[in-house]
Amino acid sequence: MPFIRSQQAVEVAHTLRIRLYDFAMALMQARGHDRDALDCLLVSRPSLREDHDFWIAACRHNIAQATKNREEILAAIESAEAIASGRLKVPGKYVQGATQMLEKLRRMAV
Repeated sequence: MPFIRSQQAVEVAHTLRIRLYDFAMALMQARGHDRDALDCLLVSRPSLREDHDFWIAACRHNIAQATKNREEILAAIESAEAIASGRLKVPGKYVQGATQMLEKLRRMAV
């Protein structure tokens, strides 16, 4: 994972971005690997997947809930707000999920 994390500033090949996205989804399903999944999602940008930004927000939400760290909570709020406000475009079915995450995160930030 340190190697993948170090590639965030590098543009990776399209086929590798697809594989990293798929790997991130598998990591999220494995539970407890949200930080690793987030790293994969950040490196696999830009993506052809319309839900890419939602899953980044979901990883940040899960990390914030697990750590209760204020910086993690604020990063998660920022991601969820970008989706809920429409600044980041995701399929409509994910906007409601982002809005729900945002409400939980705001309560955590108090």
